[in-house]
Amino acid sequence: RKCNRFSRNSRARITETTGGRGMEQQRTVLFLRRYPFKALTDALESHGLQVLKPWESHLTLDAFLSSHCGGVRAVLVYGLVPIDSALLQKLPSLGVVVTTSIGLDHIDLPTCRSRGIIVANSGDFYTEDAADYAVGLLLDVLRRISASERLLRRGVRGDVPLACR
Repeated sequence: RKCNRFSRNSRARITETTGGRGMEQQRTVLFLRRYPFKALTDALESHGLQVLKPWESHLTLDAFLSSHCGGVRAVLVYGLVPIDSALLQKLPSLGVVVTTSIGLDHIDLPTCRSRGIIVANSGDFYTEDAADYAVGLLLDVLRRISASERLLRRGVRGDVPLACR
């Protein structure tokens, strides 16, 4: 099953017992496979998520997964970091994989499907932005905007051609 949105209401939750006092606390355990920008981790943690960050540990990834990730309910894939069957096997409680990319080629979809893991991506959210960026780059090259700007910064004065010849 594939969906394009991962809302607060659909967050997978696990129950953990706190400090032997018998009190139960609901919190989502999220595993980040790659170091994202700090604002993202801050935002996730401010929404009550427990974010596991393997890059902060002295352990190897396998050791980190074995010791910390048994209760992981969600994985956030930032970039095209592979989520293969070996990784998925080490996350027995996993319920959802969310990727910031459009494609899903880096995620083992058959394994996710067989385990009932929901996979969500950004869909065509970035399509218009990518097209705008491509047109902007095309204009830059055809009109020599960046090349002219570099010449001006070096102090070159005079006629700077604004079009390809």
